[in-house]
Amino acid sequence: MNKNAIADDEVCNSDEVREMGNIKGSNKEMKGFEMADIDCEDMVSGFLYDRLQKEVINLRKSCDMKESTLNSKDEEIKVLMKKIETLSRAIEVESKKMKREAAIREKDSMLTKVEEKMRNTNSTKRSMNDS
Repeated sequence: MNKNAIADDEVCNSDEVREMGNIKGSNKEMKGFEMADIDCEDMVSGFLYDRLQKEVINLRKSCDMKESTLNSKDEEIKVLMKKIETLSRAIEVESKKMKREAAIREKDSMLTKVEEKMRNTNSTKRSMNDS
């Protein structure tokens, strides 16, 4: 503990003892006792004040660092969300493209089957006509 704090504490205690001895005195003395009590409560040593001030500064720095980290992570999240949206759109476009291609292939296969049936029926008709 700081020497100043100890000295201040001793002064306050001695004032309290003196004032307590004079309690039977006038109202002026009672007000003096109350003032001494308030002064003792409000006294903070320079060492403690400096220490608290440094702690506050460190806490503010820490808070600022955490806030900047949160902000950068929020920005990263936004970028990733945009990438997800872009990929989702690309997947949708690709699936539509694949469906179209599959539909075209189905139509082509159906056309080839129909053409084969027509050839087969034509060839069977010819063979029947030839016989």
